[in-house]
Amino acid sequence: MTDRLRDFKFKGRDSDAARNRRRENVVELRRTSKNEQMMKRRNFVATDDVKPLGESSQNILEENTHMDLPQMIVAMQSPDIATNLAGTVACRKLLSKGHNLPIDNVIEAGLVPRLVQFLARDDNSKLQYEAAWALTNIASGTSEQTTAVVEANALPYLIKLLSSNDEDTVEQAIWCIGNIAGDGPHYRDMSLTAGLLQPLIYLLSNSPKLSLQRNATWVLANLCRGKNPQPSFEAVQNAIPTFVSLLASDDQDTVVDAVWGLSYLCDGEYRRIQAVIDAGAIAPLVTLLASPVSQLQLPAIRCLGNLVTGDDMQTQQVVDSGALPIFARLLASHKENIRKESCWALSNITAGTQPQIQAVIDHNLIPLIVKALADGDFRTQKEAAWALANITTSGTIHQISYIVGQGCIKPLVDLLDRDDSKIILVCMDAIGRILEAGKQPDGSNPVCEWLEEAGGVSLIEQLQDHENEEIYNKALEILETHFAEEDEEDTGMLVPDASGTSFNFATPVLAQGGFDF
Repeated sequence: MTDRLRDFKFKGRDSDAARNRRRENVVELRRTSKNEQMMKRRNFVATDDVKPLGESSQNILEENTHMDLPQMIVAMQSPDIATNLAGTVACRKLLSKGHNLPIDNVIEAGLVPRLVQFLARDDNSKLQYEAAWALTNIASGTSEQTTAVVEANALPYLIKLLSSNDEDTVEQAIWCIGNIAGDGPHYRDMSLTAGLLQPLIYLLSNSPKLSLQRNATWVLANLCRGKNPQPSFEAVQNAIPTFVSLLASDDQDTVVDAVWGLSYLCDGEYRRIQAVIDAGAIAPLVTLLASPVSQLQLPAIRCLGNLVTGDDMQTQQVVDSGALPIFARLLASHKENIRKESCWALSNITAGTQPQIQAVIDHNLIPLIVKALADGDFRTQKEAAWALANITTSGTIHQISYIVGQGCIKPLVDLLDRDDSKIILVCMDAIGRILEAGKQPDGSNPVCEWLEEAGGVSLIEQLQDHENEEIYNKALEILETHFAEEDEEDTGMLVPDASGTSFNFATPVLAQGGFDF
């Protein structure tokens, strides 16, 4: 018995390996609508108002409130700055109303280089503001349309405008840069190389204007966003203290984008995670986790979930922070995305040490994870399966017997019938380790009977015909190891003994949610 327990204890008990395996199989978590929305934004403010003008300029604007594209071209190429402004306002309006904007028409008319020239007119902030607005909406379009703005050399002029004395112009320049940086890794890195980060951080520390703070936070998050490839950590790490300070903002939009920004920064290697922890992010993130507002909960779950992909000490700091009790409410949420992300975050904790697994158990989260496995949508089920499978990899026999007692076998079996090779393998691995844990000194194994009752044996037999060779091999291994000979004895119910090192027998009780100890 001692040899068997020792062999089982050291089989797959490397929490680092478990976490690495989990990272390699993340289930499309980053394809959230929030992330897509953060990429680009158009300025659709519907107004005919402009800032106060001189009398002659105002007269020209009043005479040119409606221009067609040829008239705009003439006005914007005029040597008269007031006429330039009128044409630019007309262009901005054309690009600010409705959908299916005529961005390509404006580009083909050759107006983008002229708008960039207007950004340099330090003698007329109104013209700079309107030009930046028009360019913002051009850059909000396709990558090709954004490229037209970049290739006209707009970026250095926009960054220079961040030091303008006119806050409206500064804000519009920020907005335009955000659309450029949000187009993808190439323009994001170009913006960082051009020196955008520090002016943004300065503005966020010094400007009291709420809308400017919102836009600057959004752009700062865009600069940290991206997975393939991530931005250089050296280029963006100075944003961490700013994001942490913004978590205390009274403005929800600012806080949401700040948390998303932090989540991007701590997504990955040890030093990224440690830098966010060292900046004091955990406590305010736990506070946001407890918020009743789902828009705040979701990025907080993602950020804390990224933190617990680190080493055992980093994970322990999150466990010690008081986050786990909050997950009971999150797992009971009616919002499926919250349940899914919560199962994902907890799966990174159950890939950790046995005391960390025990903390998840002690906070009564396993029944909720099993429920998510049984009745969540498929994306949630996959994350719940990982959370339980990691316990079978890193947990004690006592902990494995506990999740069996909470009814995990039947919903794990049910996922064997899904058209997803990765999750079939995850569930088969978990079932295989549960079977291994259930082996008794006399050669019996009560788990075999429960697996049969759940329909698992017939499904595993069918998986011998699966086109995936790894699934075929795993099915064959389970059948040959545990079902080569039929055991007709009544094996009873598996429960841990008082020492938690082996299984004893009890009368089996079939509960609605699975097997009960």
